[in-house]
Amino acid sequence: MNNEVVEQIERLVKDVMNNSLHTSMPGKILSVDEASGLMSVQPTGSFYCGKIEMDYPVVSGIPMCVTANSNGIAACSPVKEGDDVLLICAEQSLSAFITETSEAQSNEKFELTNCIAIPGIQRSMPEAQKEANEKDAIVFTNGEDVKVLITKEEIEVTNGDNIKILISGDLVKAINGDVEFSISEENISLRGDTKLKGNLEIKGDMSVEGETVFKGKVTIKGDLEVEGNITATGNINGANSEG
Repeated sequence: MNNEVVEQIERLVKDVMNNSLHTSMPGKILSVDEASGLMSVQPTGSFYCGKIEMDYPVVSGIPMCVTANSNGIAACSPVKEGDDVLLICAEQSLSAFITETSEAQSNEKFELTNCIAIPGIQRSMPEAQKEANEKDAIVFTNGEDVKVLITKEEIEVTNGDNIKILISGDLVKAINGDVEFSISEENISLRGDTKLKGNLEIKGDMSVEGETVFKGKVTIKGDLEVEGNITATGNINGANSEG
């Protein structure tokens, strides 16, 4: 075999490998069909046709890979126009999968039109990922003020600087500015002004530090022990009064 034939075969193989056999590449979403779930994507980059450099064509009808199953259980985030995706070109035709038929419609092995889009490809590490790495945690965020952080020890939900919900062991704590409410196996703790509408029944001891104001009727069944002074504006009525 002479050198000219070898060179022609090499050029043919290179042309097939470079222009006909695709594996994966990044792309940008142009549109998403909400009814079918399929999208149109502009692949990033270019290819050569002979010595002419050309942009990749828009690819339509691409299925999207999401975290969900057929029972409707899912953990999803928005996927919209302008988002970056990773295109994976399939070894077998996806037409049977998309149309839910038993046979492939065509032979599209490793073709650009036969790919799946995986959302979430990033050019740089987002802040949520940095925090997840630092704290060995799972981080959910809306990109603004709301964040859920899950570690092996606790779950923390925050909304801005003032609102926080913490679940750690047997402790559940809610904080909103100067008001704090916590529940543990031992007690319920409340800090801040408290307003109750409805009945309050307490079985056991109640300790109050600070001023307590009651507006309306207060009924006490049982003994009332007071250390210190009681100041009343109005009458105190009772069967017996000592002092």
